Amino acid sequence: MCRENVEIHFQWHDAQEWAYPNDRPSYRFVVQDVEELQREFSESGVSDMTPVSKTPWGTLEFHVRDYDGNLLQFYRWLEP
Repeated sequence: MCRENVEIHFQWHDAQEWAYPNDRPSYRFVVQDVEELQREFSESGVSDMTPVSKTPWGTLEFHVRDYDGNLLQFYRWLEP
């Protein structure tokens, strides 16, 4: 879903997948500076977070689990 400068990606999961530890939704956010945002989160004490990494599908991203257990994914597309 996209509107003006905001883009939200929704993912469907089968009901059988909604058991611990995958019992929460996942949200993806496009950001300009993935490394800086990860550094900011790290410096503020966020601990349930992956390192920034390149993916096989062409993004640079990291993931954070919020206090409710939802997965937040922050990424940017890599240059072709």
